[in-house]
Order: sequence, then structure tokens, then C-alpha cells
Amino acid sequence: MIIISFLAEDKAMFKKLIISSLALLVSLLSNNAMAIEEPKYKVLKTAEDSSENWELRHYESFNIAKVYVKAGENNASSYGFRPLANYIFGGNDESKKMAMTAPVMQQSIDDNLHQISFVMPEKFNLEDLPKPDNQKVKIEQYPESKFLVVRFSGGWSAKKWKKRALKLQEQAEKNNFEVLSTPIYARYNDPWTPSFFRRNEILIAVK
Repeated sequence: MIIISFLAEDKAMFKKLIISSLALLVSLLSNNAMAIEEPKYKVLKTAEDSSENWELRHYESFNIAKVYVKAGENNASSYGFRPLANYIFGGNDESKKMAMTAPVMQQSIDDNLHQISFVMPEKFNLEDLPKPDNQKVKIEQYPESKFLVVRFSGGWSAKKWKKRALKLQEQAEKNNFEVLSTPIYARYNDPWTPSFFRRNEILIAVK
């Protein structure tokens, strides 16, 4: 009976430890997400149909650094990340280091050509941003736009993203939005964040 009692106590302590650890992890991930700058937007409308979970956002203009990558959809973001990260960590004509922002965006031009983009910190005007050392990295301003957006968690496989993007495009048509762009895949977390904690979004420019 004494052994059983000790085992029960150990089990209860272990359960409390797991719950406390998960709570700490969620807190840390939430704090990290809150600390990262992202483009400003206003939600104009949300889906009225309970089977849909999109929202219509109005984004202010923002600056991006972008690079075009010839690769498959699953690997394009990794290849594009390197030159962009090098740019913000000092690979520019002023050796200026800039803060990492969110999201990292990926947009397909065709099956094997993709645009990967970093959002630039708001404090920099377009003319104030340093010139990239790598000529493949381009700086431009993304214009004020409206996007239909769906948010979800989970892994980053191209198959899953394509399925969600197709569904969002269908919902855009159903709700009488005119689609102006191919889907943009937006990733807000690093690869080490557990998939169930990730913030993923798909954006489609509409009017």
C-alpha cells in the first residue's frame, strides 16, 4: 500500500511538472511572438459562414527585401532565407544590422520560381535602407493593399499549403471578391517552434 501511495504521488507530481513546462513554453513563445514586428493592418470583415475562417484585412504599405529562388516549393524558403538573412545581419553597403521581423513570405511565380521576402522594420523609409551586397536581393515598397487571409497552425509541407490556398481562393469567389494575386504563404515562426504552436497564414490580394 505504501509503494502504491508513493507511485500515485510521483504520478501526480510528474503531471504537474508537464503542465507547468507546457505553460512556460506557451508563455515564452507568446512573448517572443509579441516582440517581433510585423506589418500593420486593420481587419475589415470576417467570414459570416461558420464553415469558413477567413478575414479581410487592409494593410498599410510596407517595405520588403526580396529574392527570387529557382527551387521546388518545399525548399524555396530555405534557399531564399540565407541571402535575406545575410542582408539584415550586415551584408549591405553600410554594414547595418536590422531586426528580424515577421512574417517570412513566399509567393510562387511558377512551379520552380518563387519570391521570398522579409518585411523591413517600420522605422526605415525606403530611401534609408542600405544597399544589399548581394545583387540578387532587391528592396521595394509593397503598396497599400487588401488581403483575404486565413490563419492556421501546423507543418509547412507544400501539399498542405496548396490545399488551404485553393480553399481560400474558392471562398474568395464564393464571397464575390476579385482575386488580384497568387497566394502568399506567410510564416511567423522559426523552424524549431513545434508545429501546433506555429502561426501560419495564406494571403490573397483582393478587391
